[in-house]
Amino acid sequence: MKGTVDKLLGLMRLSDDDYEEEFDDEYEEIDDEEEEKTKAPHIFPSKKKKEEEEPAPVLSEAPRRQTYTSRRTANNKVVSMNGQGVEVFVIKPQDFSESKVAADLLREGRTVVINMEGVGNPEAQRTIDFIGGACYAVDGTLQAISKNIFIAAPDNIEVNGDLRDEIMNDDMISPRISE
Repeated sequence: MKGTVDKLLGLMRLSDDDYEEEFDDEYEEIDDEEEEKTKAPHIFPSKKKKEEEEPAPVLSEAPRRQTYTSRRTANNKVVSMNGQGVEVFVIKPQDFSESKVAADLLREGRTVVINMEGVGNPEAQRTIDFIGGACYAVDGTLQAISKNIFIAAPDNIEVNGDLRDEIMNDDMISPRISE
């Protein structure tokens, strides 16, 4: 049975590795012949002269090759990861209005370390609550690194560390500022 299928594929030339290239060459030849056949006679002689002056085959062949090339590259499933660097931004907001910077960085998919040292507790808590909401909006995480330093990461970044602090801190969205 397999031999019969191979013979059938051989007769139809479907078993050749170069089938796509052969088909493409035949396709271009047929298109050129069909273009010549389907051209309608022109009524106005001035337009006819312009068409004769311009080399039509050159214009028609170039886009086809580009289209074929772009189709071929669109099927490429390999993605280079070398160009994508992961950056961690460290910010030290002095008041609530500067917390927007951290939210904007999170929306861009970047990791942010927030240093709240030197900021009063009510202002620091408000800032951390805002950044926690931004983390929630992008399916990210906000974790305490130390007493007043936090890390906010988007969903594509995983932060690993000591789980004892995470177990004691039930509120993963917006950790409390310790006094």
